[in-house]
Amino acid sequence: MFEYQALTQYQRGDKSKTPLFMIHAASGLSLPYFGMPTLGRPMYGITNPYFNEPTDDPHRKEFQSIKEMAAAYIDLIKQVQPTGPYLLGGWSFGGIVALEIAQQLFRRDQVVLHIVMVDSPRPVNYEFPKDYNYALVDHIISRAPKSDPDTTDKIRESYRNVQYLMSKYTTQPYHGKVTLVRCTERDDFPVVMPQWEQEIEKQYVEDPTNLWSPYLPNLNVVEIAVPHDDVFNPEHVETTTALLKKAIEAYP
Repeated sequence: MFEYQALTQYQRGDKSKTPLFMIHAASGLSLPYFGMPTLGRPMYGITNPYFNEPTDDPHRKEFQSIKEMAAAYIDLIKQVQPTGPYLLGGWSFGGIVALEIAQQLFRRDQVVLHIVMVDSPRPVNYEFPKDYNYALVDHIISRAPKSDPDTTDKIRESYRNVQYLMSKYTTQPYHGKVTLVRCTERDDFPVVMPQWEQEIEKQYVEDPTNLWSPYLPNLNVVEIAVPHDDVFNPEHVETTTALLKKAIEAYP
């Protein structure tokens, strides 16, 4: 059984420059960042350290809150960079965790230069369903590169856990600099989403800041005409990376 590392260096770049730490999306894996063209600086991906937990274990470890997850990821980051200033980013759910990491670092008197969120949605409170519907998750997984059954099962459980964590998270204002790379193309799903997911998706589509604007006064939004689930696919990763690189290129 393959074990995924929690912290992986994907790019070396100029070692004199501040490294970028990219947090995993709902899959729990940082692998999508492997294909990014060079940023000219060190870049690390963070994978959920509990991803390797067996899915058939009733005592399987999972994070119980985004705050708990962010605190654990700060410990990982500090293995590479003990003190700031920091550069943080993440795709989708990863951007939400990056924002929470920044807030916790700020309370520790650490400097965060910039956060780049790749089409991250602001969490909105909703009641997490007792019987989670995996239909949409299974469709998303079916479109991704094939993985072994064990990894597929773990990705399914990661999506479920992420939905739970987002349902319990309350967004707090953050006054640091943030760039949102916002996808303007919508994913065309052949499966019917649960009503609560449809309503939330509608809110994101209608708001040009993915509902972040009341909480992030220093938010800069740049748009990319790519569906959310495709931004790190081979045919789009160069464009996505260029926008991300531009957001942070001014920092030493």
